[in-house]
Amino acid sequence: MPINYFSAMKNKKILLGLFSLSILMFLGSCSKDDTSNGTLPPVTTEDLLYAYDNRGTFPAGTENFYNALQPGVRVEIPVGTFASKTDSVLTAEGYTKEHVVSIKGESMDILMISPTTQNFDFMDSVWIYVSQLNETAKRLYAYKFNYAVGLNSLSMDMTNIDIKDVFNSDSVKIFMQATKRDNTQTLAPNTTIDFKTMVRFTVEKKQ
Repeated sequence: MPINYFSAMKNKKILLGLFSLSILMFLGSCSKDDTSNGTLPPVTTEDLLYAYDNRGTFPAGTENFYNALQPGVRVEIPVGTFASKTDSVLTAEGYTKEHVVSIKGESMDILMISPTTQNFDFMDSVWIYVSQLNETAKRLYAYKFNYAVGLNSLSMDMTNIDIKDVFNSDSVKIFMQATKRDNTQTLAPNTTIDFKTMVRFTVEKKQ
């Protein structure tokens, strides 16, 4: 059947019109999403660093429970709470919690305080968790695996996990999980550990 020239031209014009309309709609959409015109300026951030230094003592009787464990068993021990100080940290720099983008651990050292004869040989791997006071929003904060014996301090590896939901509360609870080392050293009563950590508050920078 022969092609009708005029019908073909008419269809071609319709297709060209629809194509042109699609291009215009696409360009219009792009212009709306474009932030270069200043309507939606990019968010710039600022990091605020704050150092915490808190001590925690293992609950009474922890040594009896821990020393009866088989080597390699992983257990959790609550070691205390501390004030988050989030409001004061932010207020000092002219910010509020509404400006916070994220809160993350920058560094952490744990030091054996007492008894003086105790070191970290009673475990060979350690995980530090933080949570709100009611133990919700529990997050892995730092860890150290298979470290050497004879150490009274450990420089922890950081997870870089956002803990904003934890530090937005007034108090933070610390938990230590430990794997018992395969040796003869025992955990002493009233073991006290110092937790030194640097926390990074990332906030939307003031314009």
